[in-house]
Amino acid sequence: MNITLDLKLSVHNPNHYSFKHGTGYSQVYYQNDEVANVDIAPGNIGEKESSGIDATVIVAAQNFTSNTSGLISDVMAGMMSFDVETRLPGRVKILFIKKHVVTISTCHLDVQLTNLTVTSQVCKSKAKL
Repeated sequence: MNITLDLKLSVHNPNHYSFKHGTGYSQVYYQNDEVANVDIAPGNIGEKESSGIDATVIVAAQNFTSNTSGLISDVMAGMMSFDVETRLPGRVKILFIKKHVVTISTCHLDVQLTNLTVTSQVCKSKAKL
């Protein structure tokens, strides 16, 4: 069984300066084990703007080998939980000063297996200078 997750990432820049990011990545975890990852193309987010980033992640069945009893239990219950961590390294330019920054977003997703929809999503974001 493979699960395809279409990640629709919305990155909001609340600041008064643009954010130019390099190649980022998202990692998908199931019960604390990484089961998939995807690179995110470089881009630019203007001041006080939001940018949509689409990424498709295929979670292959062979990536679930470390906890098969938990996997079987979740499949039988019809619900799986995933954690997704996204990192975008980049820089901001404030006046004439360039500062490196990394934005990190973590989301917890509950996926209903019968119709493959996300039934719950909780996300947190932070930036490291």
